[in-house]
Amino acid sequence: MNPFDLVLLDLDGTILDPGADPCIDPRVVQAVARVQQAGTPVTLATGRTLDYVRPLVRQLGIRLPVVASQGAVVGFAETGQILHEAPLDRPTSDEVMAWARRARHVVALYVHRRGHPLRVLQNREEHEPSYYDHLFGTPRCLVPFGPLGPDERVLKFIAVNPPVQPDLQGWLRRRFGCRAWLARTHPDLLEGTAPGVDKGSGVTRLLAHLGLSAQRVLFVGDNENDLPVFRLVGTGVAMGTAPEHVRQAATWIAPPLAQAGAAVALDRFLPAEGR
Repeated sequence: MNPFDLVLLDLDGTILDPGADPCIDPRVVQAVARVQQAGTPVTLATGRTLDYVRPLVRQLGIRLPVVASQGAVVGFAETGQILHEAPLDRPTSDEVMAWARRARHVVALYVHRRGHPLRVLQNREEHEPSYYDHLFGTPRCLVPFGPLGPDERVLKFIAVNPPVQPDLQGWLRRRFGCRAWLARTHPDLLEGTAPGVDKGSGVTRLLAHLGLSAQRVLFVGDNENDLPVFRLVGTGVAMGTAPEHVRQAATWIAPPLAQAGAAVALDRFLPAEGR
């Protein structure tokens, strides 16, 4: 009997190289296709936006809603239909904008206005544009940060904070306290969303929409922002390159991305008949 009603996959570091153009290993594409053809649906739980995810769900043949923007959005990437959005409240959005306006770090703000496309605003560039295209998605708008419009809020924000710099996470926690959820999502990035909004909360909403139990979900992830999902689902697989505390939270450790670890995990937990 199939023990899973759903497979959830993270993107960066799990099925995408976080330092390269979006290209999914053919072994992962084949494993996802096999699992879906056998009757277990697959979808994504990622910090990326719905727009970024759209070509990837087409490549993987995903038809279900996805969890995007660190759990702040649940929706259909193919059509752009949004089932749930959870931006920062207006006072916190204004404070994040005020901080970002003066920040010495490169900062991207994902600005939400109901009924309008998400805007990705960036304060400045210190590397080639392609570096930020990959980290933040496109289209980006390089502008001096100004006040938000009357009906605009920040859906999430990203600060570039590579390991060679002092860790910004503690300072941001002191600055925003319980008004934002913060996590390192990439070796170079810190991200913030509304309090209580993370991949776990997004997955909870997705499962409620689908009428599924978290105990019958298999999740594959690789980073700190995946911990809320590991704590929620019945079976969590961490990539071999995941930090130690993330690997400790997992049920099983997969080989690294370069060895198509996500495909190996799918073959282990959902083997083809006759293997």
